[in-house]
Amino acid sequence: MYNIETLGKLCGLSRRAIRYYIQRELLPPPEGFGRGSYYTDDHLSRLKRIKQWSEQGMPLFHMKAILDGKIAESEADDYNTPVVYPEMFLYKHINIDEGLILVAREGKLSNSQIKRIDDAIKNIIHKESL
Repeated sequence: MYNIETLGKLCGLSRRAIRYYIQRELLPPPEGFGRGSYYTDDHLSRLKRIKQWSEQGMPLFHMKAILDGKIAESEADDYNTPVVYPEMFLYKHINIDEGLILVAREGKLSNSQIKRIDDAIKNIIHKESL
């Protein structure tokens, strides 16, 4: 059992980094609550892997995909290969303008609603550029 200070020293990470990895769901939260919370050897092991991957330049979403069992570690070697999550197919990406994309849950908007949103946004952009 480790407190966050000890865990950080053992894996070479700051408390802030550990909390960040918890927030990004790469690391499970500590066991227990409040002042009585603690970290286990599993936390330490996982943090060491995360740190190693981070030093190799692996993006966080690849780390998460490996830790979630969505891809094998060997599949994440090419960091330029996009990771495709099944949830991504639940959303439709609509290009409104260069650098501007509307993301909507599939089936949430009709084609006519999308067209009206597209027209409204383009109208706003056009008015602002005058």
